[in-house]
Amino acid sequence: MEYLELIAMPVIVAAVVGVLSLIKSALKDDSVVLKFFPLIGSGIGIILSIICYFVWPEIIIANSIAAAIKIGLASGLAATGTHQIFKQLLSKKQTDDTTKNVAVDENKENSATNNSEDKR
Repeated sequence: MEYLELIAMPVIVAAVVGVLSLIKSALKDDSVVLKFFPLIGSGIGIILSIICYFVWPEIIIANSIAAAIKIGLASGLAATGTHQIFKQLLSKKQTDDTTKNVAVDENKENSATNNSEDKR
């Protein structure tokens, strides 16, 4: 049953990412709340860790409530970091795609301008 101790943190991280995604979709990108996502994720992680500590203590590596809080805090921050990594990767890809499109459009405009100047 030692393998059960390994699942607490990833499960908490996955649960926090899911809850943060639900919050984000429900609030429609409210910038005030989005600023507090690390704090919200940490709080949710702590709550889930404490619940695990009391309800199913076999899955969490904690000898005390303080250790459970630390595990929850780390899980919540890991979830927030995971969310931000995917967000930045997706936004970088979209920015690269739009930058390429803008560069192609500028090249077309420059060549059209040069062609019209050459005709004069």
